[in-house]
Amino acid sequence: MIGRVFGRSRLPGAGALSLGLLVAASHLAAAQEPIMIGAHIPLTGASSELGQGFDYGAQLAFQEINQHGGINGHQLKLVEADDQSTPNGAVTAVQRLTLGSKILLLWNGSSSSPTVAVVPRMRTGPLPYYVGFASDPRVLEPFSKYVFSGAAVPVASIAAFVADFIASKLKAQSVAILSCDQANCKASVPLLRKGLEAKGVKIVEDQNFHSGDTDFTGQINAIKAAKPDLVQIWGLPADGGRVVGQLRRAGVTAKIVGDTAMTDQAVLELAGPAAEGMYAMWIAGAQFLTDGTGPMGEFRARFAKAFPNAPVGMPNQYTIRAYADAYVIAEALRRAGSDLTQENVVAQLDTIQNFVGGKDGYFTYAAAIGLARTFSPTDHQGTKILAPIVVKGGKFEAVPGG
Repeated sequence: MIGRVFGRSRLPGAGALSLGLLVAASHLAAAQEPIMIGAHIPLTGASSELGQGFDYGAQLAFQEINQHGGINGHQLKLVEADDQSTPNGAVTAVQRLTLGSKILLLWNGSSSSPTVAVVPRMRTGPLPYYVGFASDPRVLEPFSKYVFSGAAVPVASIAAFVADFIASKLKAQSVAILSCDQANCKASVPLLRKGLEAKGVKIVEDQNFHSGDTDFTGQINAIKAAKPDLVQIWGLPADGGRVVGQLRRAGVTAKIVGDTAMTDQAVLELAGPAAEGMYAMWIAGAQFLTDGTGPMGEFRARFAKAFPNAPVGMPNQYTIRAYADAYVIAEALRRAGSDLTQENVVAQLDTIQNFVGGKDGYFTYAAAIGLARTFSPTDHQGTKILAPIVVKGGKFEAVPGG
């Protein structure tokens, strides 16, 4: 069984995620220690959907790699700590992971608020810090040779793309903004406002909420009174799903545009038919998660076999983003060869160019579902690709002429 090849552990006090299967480290060759990768992820709290998705994606990729002999004779072992979706929780999780451990790389599968609490102390190295999902600009600014952004697109790029899409493609003249209290949302809204205003779009309402809220009556009443052409939402997937449903039930008929988090299946499940016609920005992979053909179809089949008891909603977009990033990390480790030092792993990450596991010459067994990752010694933003999508017939589809 593929699910029995992968070694994973959780630190004491770091939380637990029941997956309904037993996983154990493979028997290693003599004198070949496993490569230890640490990960702080939100298994509890407002961002738990990110952490659960990350966990499944990383597991599947590392299982496949270990089943095929590991990296240069070493098995991969993931050591996880629950950061509880909070800044303080992230600091504590990182301390648990790094004190007295043999972690070669620290991987972040959390949202922006926990990340920005940790990233300042990671900039000085020497431990490479690979950020999967957080899009706050402070992840990469100021630049550090030790901090990399994989599956995320920074908010400056997203805000500029969304502003152009709203003004040029959808031709909206007035917009209401509804955003959460996550760090990336706080950073995004001023950039979005600036971009829209530069294009002559009027901001008629600007409302915010706390991630995890379930009642948006006050904000929606203000938006309804403002009568915008379009409502732009920035928040976590569960937030977005609840907001969209309540907007439509309140009689708001304006177009809705979400950010990158709103491309998650959880939005469709929570909003139901109310999500029809909603736009969002896709950055997760080369195909949509629901696509049953090609590499995504193969990925979904592997996932179902490995995790037959996975909860509803899995895999999600964070699963496929973590899966793709796992192979990027594995490729850097492979290039490091026998020189498995933190500094050399950083150096090898800097050599990654247009890499997609499954399309490369080594990890040919991987499902090629990721977008290409590229790093250099002066640019650690791994991907810059966004694509607008729309909900039609209860599913996400590409926007024609996107």
